[in-house]
Amino acid sequence: MNPKVFEPYVSWLFGRGVTDAYGVMLGVSFIIGTPLVAYCARLLGLPRWKLLTVLAITLPSGLLGARVFHILFDGSLDRYLGYYRYGGLAYFLARSFTPFKGGWVFYGALIGACAAGTLTAWVLFKGRREDILRVYDVAAAPSAMGIGVTRLGCFLSGCCFGVRCDALGVEFSRKSQAYAWLNRQGLIEAADHTPPLLPTQLAEGLFCLGVFVYLMVLLERRGRQPPLTYFSILMVAYASFRFVEEFFRVDPRGQLLFLSTSQWISLAVGGAALFVLRRIARLKRESKARPTST
Repeated sequence: MNPKVFEPYVSWLFGRGVTDAYGVMLGVSFIIGTPLVAYCARLLGLPRWKLLTVLAITLPSGLLGARVFHILFDGSLDRYLGYYRYGGLAYFLARSFTPFKGGWVFYGALIGACAAGTLTAWVLFKGRREDILRVYDVAAAPSAMGIGVTRLGCFLSGCCFGVRCDALGVEFSRKSQAYAWLNRQGLIEAADHTPPLLPTQLAEGLFCLGVFVYLMVLLERRGRQPPLTYFSILMVAYASFRFVEEFFRVDPRGQLLFLSTSQWISLAVGGAALFVLRRIARLKRESKARPTST
């Protein structure tokens, strides 16, 4: 895969060497996601302008959280500190937080977006708890779509790659991040491409796009449900897939004891979301069993 596959088509806008495939697909996800948020807001009966305002705040906040997590937990801290030692604060910020390069962590984006989105929603909805929580449901399907599209960008860039797999693997080009990392480790020399590597990023992208379709079908058929229903479905699905996927990834990322950082976060996020879904199901059963007055 070639991380510069889109450069001939976007260099006139951003300049040559500025964008890679991941940055382009990230932009595509924003372009698709904006009208999708407005549509999901209409399905759930929330004012579209308020949700688009929340989106405008959460996008940069999510990107900031994603980059901070990458710097701190993906084993790249020394490289980024080197930017600071070489050129000072301005150089560090310019190299570390450019939106056109890869190096984003989903759970960092989730934390950053949730923090900013909750605060913005609290202001816009004047503290109404149900509406604030329903904002998360509006974001569920667009988030699944965004993960799916940007993971296709990961696949084109050759990051977030998996273990060697001759049967199902994909060979990444010399320009890919997979080739660069394997070369630094001394695992390949003078080759035109990597060995066949399991395309974990492609698998995650297709899985999330499937979750997106499923959530959209639920939204169309069921409409308003108890707050956090759709968001919790997404979190359980994603956390479960991500936890298993991490066993098959070999790209550099954070590790804590016998699990990766993302696996620990997946356990916490998935467990919390499953608890919410079980509580919603229990409240529904109690509501049906409660006798109605005549």
